[in-house]
Amino acid sequence: MTYKIKNIDNYFDKFIDEFMKIPNIELIKTDEYAKIQHKFLIDEFSSLYDIKILFLEHYIPAAKKHVENSKKEYRKSKYYSDIKKLLHYVDESYYETIRLGYVALFHRYESFIHNLLKVNIKIYELPFKDEKEFDKYLKEEIKFNLFRNYRIIKPLHEINWICNSVKHCDGYPNPKNKPNSCKKIPINEKLKISEDTLKKHFDSMEGIYQLLLQIINPFAFSYPLPKTENNKLKIKITKFIELVNKHYNNDL
Repeated sequence: MTYKIKNIDNYFDKFIDEFMKIPNIELIKTDEYAKIQHKFLIDEFSSLYDIKILFLEHYIPAAKKHVENSKKEYRKSKYYSDIKKLLHYVDESYYETIRLGYVALFHRYESFIHNLLKVNIKIYELPFKDEKEFDKYLKEEIKFNLFRNYRIIKPLHEINWICNSVKHCDGYPNPKNKPNSCKKIPINEKLKISEDTLKKHFDSMEGIYQLLLQIINPFAFSYPLPKTENNKLKIKITKFIELVNKHYNNDL
């Protein structure tokens, strides 16, 4: 299947609609910090969009075409009877391209959370020397570790696991922290993820970005929160994550 993603205006419309609901959004025209926040959102969602386009509309179709052409050449070869059993190796370039999409996607997520914390420290003048110190505070105060939360958000857990399988196990299933949805995957062969599944994960990441924005931005704006407010935020985070997981169902 070849995907044609809607144009950039359609892509951003849905995020701008949500962004315009923020109280006092008109300050973005005059407030310097609001402009920084706006630029951050545009940069991050643009980067995610670019990676999505590259893999789904360019890299994967090109890999698929390469496989088709290579198989045609194999079949024309006078050595075909000897090498036909090697044809399945040709498919690997297609699946490897998809697997690399997961590495790019998770690295994009890691960059996003670093930048999200960094920009909030700057905008709200928070007393943290860097994003790691901010994340440590989040973990202590509201039990939400931004750099390790991927195991409680289903699609993020899958993306991270596939990424680590590629990076640390040469594409074979990583035996550590395997998501329940991946339990049936054969352990003795490299991951063969469909491009449809990769697209679902790209779509899920857009929702995850929005989820984290709704958690971190209000927290930074109201810092320091009283203990009673911390408890309310914990409940809100739990509900957000439950909502994401409820609407996500994917068996690899």
